[in-house]
Amino acid sequence: SLTGPTGSGKSSFICKVTGLSETDVGVGHWLGSCTSDVKAFRALGLPGCSKRVVLVDTPGFDHTSRSDWDILRTISTWLDGIYKRKVLLAGVFHFHPILDGVSTRTFEKHHRLFEQMCGVHAFTRVMLVTTMWDVVEEAHGLQRLNELNETRSRTIKGGALTYRYMNTHDSALDALRQFSDAVGPLDSPRGRVVLELQREMASGMALESTAAGKMLGASVPGTWTSNINYISSWYSWASSYFYPNA
Repeated sequence: SLTGPTGSGKSSFICKVTGLSETDVGVGHWLGSCTSDVKAFRALGLPGCSKRVVLVDTPGFDHTSRSDWDILRTISTWLDGIYKRKVLLAGVFHFHPILDGVSTRTFEKHHRLFEQMCGVHAFTRVMLVTTMWDVVEEAHGLQRLNELNETRSRTIKGGALTYRYMNTHDSALDALRQFSDAVGPLDSPRGRVVLELQREMASGMALESTAAGKMLGASVPGTWTSNINYISSWYSWASSYFYPNA
C-alpha cells in the first residue's frame, strides 16, 4: 500500500514500476489532487517476486477537494474490507516530498496520523520514501531530510526503512528490492501485517473511536482554510524556486 500527502509522488511511483501512463494511473501535477479513491495496480517481474504484486494507491491527506476526515474514512473502509476478505498487506510505503512546500506543523500532524493508523508493531513493514530529489539541490535536500527525520524518528527507531526516490524506473525497482531484501518477498503469504486501524475496526470500534480517528478529532471537517494555506505555501515555494528573480 502506498500512502502519503497529496502531491508526494505515489501515483508517479506506480507509473515507473508498472510502465503505465500518467493518464492510466491518474497523476496529479503540482497542487491538484488526482487520486480520490483507493486504486489497485498489478505489476509483474518485480525484484525477488515470481508472482504478480498489487500496488495500492491511496488518496492523500490535504486533498484539494476533500477533508482529511473524508480521506481517513475512505482508507479505513478499504482496509477494513480487505481484512474481512483475509487479504493482508506486505507493507506500507509512505511518501513525502523533500521540498519545503508543506509546513513542519502539517507534516508532523500527518505523520503522527500515519503512525496511529499503522501501530508500532507494523513499523518494521514500513518504508519511508522521500521524493523529488531530482528537482532539489543535494545540500538543501539533506538539510530538509534531517528535519523530517526528527519527526519520523519514532517510526525509524521502530524498524522502518528509509529511501531517497529519484523518480526513475530503476530507483522505483531499487526501493522495492531493498524492502523485499529486508522483509522477504512481496508475493509471499508469510510475514504479512495487520495495521492497528484494521485491528480496531475489526473489533467493532467506530472510526471516530480509533486512535487515528481520535487524533483527527472534531476540527478536521472544516478543511478549506487548511487547503488554502497548503496551496498558498506550495505556490510561494514554486515561485521562489523556479523564478528566483521575479
